Amino acid sequence: MIGKIKALQQHKYFKPIMTVILCLIPLAALLCVNAEVAAKYSIGPDHNLWVPVLLMVAELIGLVWLVYATSLREVARGLSHALVVLFPFILYFCIEWLSFGDLSKTLKFFFVSHYYMMFFMVALLTAVFWLMNVIWRRYWISAALMSVVTMIMSYINVAKMGINGEPFLPTDMAFAGNLGDLTGFAAGSLPFTKELVMSSLTLIAVIVILFIGQQKSFKNYWLRPVLGLLCAAFVGITVVIPSVKDFIFLGDSILMSRQYTQKVIYDNHGFMGGFLINIEGYVAPPEGYNEKYIKDLISSYTADTDNDGEFENPDVIVYLAESMFDITEVEGVNLTIDPLENLHKIEKDYLSGTMMQASGVGGGTVRSEFEVLTGINLVDMKEGLIPYNTYVPKSTEQVYGLPNYFKELGYKTVGVHSYKEGFYSRNTCYGKMGFDEFIGQESMVDPVIGDNAREFIVDSYFVEQIEAQLEEDPDKSKFIFAISMENHGGFTNKYETYDEVITHENWDEKETSIANNYCKSANFADDALGDLYEYVQKREKPTVVLYFGDHLPTLNDRHTVLESAGYISTGWSSNWTTEDQYNMYRTPFVIFSNYLDKEPETVGHYSSYMLPSLLLDYIDAPSNGYWNLISAFHETVPTYNRFITMDAAGEVYSTQKTDANGEVLSSIIGELDAKAQELIHAHTMLSYDALAGKRYINDLLMETK
Repeated sequence: MIGKIKALQQHKYFKPIMTVILCLIPLAALLCVNAEVAAKYSIGPDHNLWVPVLLMVAELIGLVWLVYATSLREVARGLSHALVVLFPFILYFCIEWLSFGDLSKTLKFFFVSHYYMMFFMVALLTAVFWLMNVIWRRYWISAALMSVVTMIMSYINVAKMGINGEPFLPTDMAFAGNLGDLTGFAAGSLPFTKELVMSSLTLIAVIVILFIGQQKSFKNYWLRPVLGLLCAAFVGITVVIPSVKDFIFLGDSILMSRQYTQKVIYDNHGFMGGFLINIEGYVAPPEGYNEKYIKDLISSYTADTDNDGEFENPDVIVYLAESMFDITEVEGVNLTIDPLENLHKIEKDYLSGTMMQASGVGGGTVRSEFEVLTGINLVDMKEGLIPYNTYVPKSTEQVYGLPNYFKELGYKTVGVHSYKEGFYSRNTCYGKMGFDEFIGQESMVDPVIGDNAREFIVDSYFVEQIEAQLEEDPDKSKFIFAISMENHGGFTNKYETYDEVITHENWDEKETSIANNYCKSANFADDALGDLYEYVQKREKPTVVLYFGDHLPTLNDRHTVLESAGYISTGWSSNWTTEDQYNMYRTPFVIFSNYLDKEPETVGHYSSYMLPSLLLDYIDAPSNGYWNLISAFHETVPTYNRFITMDAAGEVYSTQKTDANGEVLSSIIGELDAKAQELIHAHTMLSYDALAGKRYINDLLMETK
């Protein structure tokens, strides 16, 4: 018997066969713990646990046998031969394992629901792997580079989903230079999971084996460039051309390039599939889009006469209050002070309402910012689209919005932001949106930094910069768009000390600390609002202020501060109910002035891109067809964005209807009345034209293009 075993060890195919078997056994063990496979074959955790255990014992015995029969170097060399073939599959598995955060879900995705996608993605990664091998020849270098890059991307996706419920998109790559800022904002919220550890260790083991094996790709000098060109062509065609991606993924009910809900895209296609879909980046014209339609649309909503009131050319301030939401509305909280005393006072004395925002939670300021500036609904474009790194910087014409509107009226237009001028490329984009001047952190003299871990410029100093702009050339009316920063998260240990002003019976020590850190931060922001209010009231020149919160803050990992208080049913955004979405995507806004004698009014709900039309109506500004259409849109559909839709009766719906697995069943649009559908379509046309289309509206509404 021993002689036969030794003879078997000497057989020329012994090592490669054993290598393949050893590589396949762990995969078989993983399959055994998959619930569906286990149920089908009566194995796994709910059936016979001994099957996967025996497989791993066999793996250990086989590995010991192989090492005993040969040297460790030879074993590594033999394994490296197999891993050269298997590496793309292993890498893809680890990427999605980390992204899904669930082994069973990953196995089901690979071998049950999306096996066709697995074959394509493995082929794509294989092409990239061999393209890199053509350059470096050493397999371990190619494997290491691919592993580091793709795993970092997958981890960023996990972190971003945890922070604000949004996946990592190709457009985010444009802000790689801001990565330090973004991770700083997320401090205390970056996840450390067992999937991260296990997938990383798996890839490290593969790279080490390839390194020990010292395998190189072939030396043939004419075949290598041919292989490289073929691999590059395959990668280019499949990544860039939408129709090819649609064809590849025919197994899905919705074509890849036509899905707009990013969470659903990433859930359906995995991280790599979702990322690949979004490489397209740009948006196809809506059906029926042409110059005549836009001209007729603007004409049909252009009033014959201006507003009845007299427009006094007031100075106009639109103030974006970072992470401002009314924490006092959380049921069950106990407060010793009102952290938003000034906001609440202004709400009682002037016009106030609720803005339904589409930024997300804890981030995405640029979306609320852009929508309020332009009246454009970004969900009409493509979810996740950030205009500041796609259409705006490449534009040769102005993007129409409030800055260009007021510029046409003779105003000086100024953007002020108490953070880095280059963040989200505002220093490049603002000039193409009608701003005469943009002032960021670098242009501020002796800025006052807050006594907090994030070291942001304090809002009280920021308000002084706004006042300074108003005092400069006082005879010239000004439009100022101001973005504050002091109230930005994270709120875990943002301050070394704080007074405990808010408690809740369900909060633990950490949650109580985070809530009080937020209250302290929000109170500073509210004090600055009070300073601005007092300054405006003392001015002789007519002045109006629109003040709004851009999004809710992230209060602990998975929003446990709000979950524990019952404000939302779960911290997992993927499982939020319509009520949860309503609570998490609404922020307060107020409009006040020093010259208009108007009764206090609560005006209800407005989508962020509808606020400009409300502001212009409030100050009796000259009307045009663009803003009039948005006003008519609001009267019929007060809120319509990627999360929430509200009809004229005040009924709230989730914009996308999904099943228990997150699959999109339908959009709410089809259930609205004909008038609502007509206005949604009309505004979609205007949004597309203003941002991504031919910009016919510029010829209609602007003298300076």
